[in-house]
Amino acid sequence: MNHYVGGSFYAILQVSALAFKQDETPAEVSIFVDNGSSLNGVTEALAERLQLEITEHPDDMMTVRLGYNQTVQRPRRTTFTVMPVPEDKDVLLGMKWLRENNPDIDWERLLLRPRNRT
Repeated sequence: MNHYVGGSFYAILQVSALAFKQDETPAEVSIFVDNGSSLNGVTEALAERLQLEITEHPDDMMTVRLGYNQTVQRPRRTTFTVMPVPEDKDVLLGMKWLRENNPDIDWERLLLRPRNRT
């Protein structure tokens, strides 16, 4: 008997990295790479830990899909959205980041590397 699954499949990769602001000590962060996400995000805890500047646009709300048919209304932020990140990770890299950076991803070894630009 053949079994088929309908709908979309998304590739998810979990990695660790170092994050830092210029001339500061790096902090280890965990990253959730999800090609099913249209957003890039960071947790509020990471934004506070790295003392990132957060700019709110209170009149500009957006709907964020968290999965399992859950949505939340969040103020639109600059660059990365401050939001809950799946799997208790610090950073969410979605399709926006994947398109902009087009990294080499080794799914077997779970490695993500910058693509050589020649």
